[in-house]
Amino acid sequence: LLSDAIACQEGSSSLSFIYWAIGNADLEVCLTDLAGVKFNCTGMLESPVMPGKVLLKIPELQRPFRIMISPNTLPGILIVDDIKYDAQICQIIKPTKRKEITTQAPPSVRYMLPISLPA
Repeated sequence: LLSDAIACQEGSSSLSFIYWAIGNADLEVCLTDLAGVKFNCTGMLESPVMPGKVLLKIPELQRPFRIMISPNTLPGILIVDDIKYDAQICQIIKPTKRKEITTQAPPSVRYMLPISLPA
């Protein structure tokens, strides 16, 4: 399972879910960059009790990332349910294209005419 891209995250967050593993199957949770390169993983969870209840703290990240829940390659069945990600997502403000406005200066006044005021 792979999340959508997350722009960035303010402060720490939590990821929780419940899972069942049958046979030798197990899973790990990783944070990846947008290219899929893992940079923070739990290692295999190896819960001795089923269902396994997982609650992970994810540190603040000021760059885009994804959350990946992935199985090992051993035979078995995995069921993952009730996935929750509780975080304060950064508000990325996209720069807006400014409309360029060109103004022309009024023509300069070359001649001043004398004005006579009534007395």
